Amino acid sequence: MKSQLSEKQWSQVVAEVTRLAQERDDEQSRREITEQVLQELQLPTDLIDDALKQVQYQEALAKQRRQRLWLGVAGTVLLLVIIVSFWAWSSNRSASFARIMADAGQVTRTDGNAAQTVTPDGQDVFYRVKLRDVPLGEKLDLSCNWIDPTGKVFHQSRWETRDTNKAVWETQCRCRLGTHAPKGTWKVEMKLGDRTINAADFKVE
Repeated sequence: MKSQLSEKQWSQVVAEVTRLAQERDDEQSRREITEQVLQELQLPTDLIDDALKQVQYQEALAKQRRQRLWLGVAGTVLLLVIIVSFWAWSSNRSASFARIMADAGQVTRTDGNAAQTVTPDGQDVFYRVKLRDVPLGEKLDLSCNWIDPTGKVFHQSRWETRDTNKAVWETQCRCRLGTHAPKGTWKVEMKLGDRTINAADFKVE
C-alpha cells in the first residue's frame, strides 16, 4: 500500500491515524472518568451507553429544532421581501397610472369632425380622447358612460387596450343613437379604472 502513496499522502495518513488514536484514547479516558464518577455517586455504570445514546438523540433533536427555526425565519424574511417588493411595484404602477392625463375629448360622427349637436339617426357617435404621460408596456382598463338628459346611463362600454408603446395614446368609444334616443343635453365620460379622466357634453336634437 505504501508504494501506491506519495510521501505527502503517506504523511497525511500517519497524521490521521495519530489523530484517530488520540481521539480513541481521549474517549476511553473520558469513559473511565465517567465510570469513576458514577461509582462514587453509587449509580450503575452499565447505563453509560444508553445515556450516551439519549444525549446524542437530544443533541440531534435540538439541532433539528434550530434548523427548523432558521428555515422558518428565512421563510418569513423571504415572504416579507416578496410583500415589500410587490407593494413597491404596485405603488409605482399606481403612481404612473395616476399621472395619466387627457386632452379635451371630442364628440364626432363617423367622418371624424367634431360635433356639438347630433341627430339620432341610428348611426354611431364617437368620443375620441388623446391620453398623455401613458406608461409603456401596460394595458389600460378604459370605459365610457353615455348619459342621457335624465341622468341615466344610456350605454356603457368597457375595453382594454393592447400593450402601450408610446406616451401619447389615442383611444375612442362609440354609442349608437337610434330615433328613440331622448332629446336634450347628453354627457359622455371616459374612465381609466374608476377615475374619470375626461368628459364632454353634446346635444341630441
